Amino acid sequence: MTKRTNGRIDMPRNVEEVITLAKKVYTKHTADGVASPLNAMSSFDWSVTGPKIVDALDLHERAEDLRRRSEALYKDRDTLLDEIEGIVHASATVLKGVHYTNVKKIGEWGFDVHDSSPSNNNNKKTES
Repeated sequence: MTKRTNGRIDMPRNVEEVITLAKKVYTKHTADGVASPLNAMSSFDWSVTGPKIVDALDLHERAEDLRRRSEALYKDRDTLLDEIEGIVHASATVLKGVHYTNVKKIGEWGFDVHDSSPSNNNNKKTES
């Protein structure tokens, strides 16, 4: 004989899954009308929260679209950044040679120049 349990309900953790489930529950609750057992809840009211589901789903979809677009923009930026970082490092090296006796002059080009020895701090910028 199989022992019955009270049952376990898996609640979604993903935002879109929560909104989708809420939409299903609201649809069933609305269809059941006054006979819906969810009318007994005192802390929440589906007639207030239910209509907000459409807005939440719309906002979620817009946010996801922006996330996808921002990822594409970051990828395009990073493609350009390799070349830009290369030319900045090469320029620092050239300027360091040109201004060998007065390295502080490189600061005129926008570089931060420190004439003390570098510390073992991993948060420092890379040196050219």
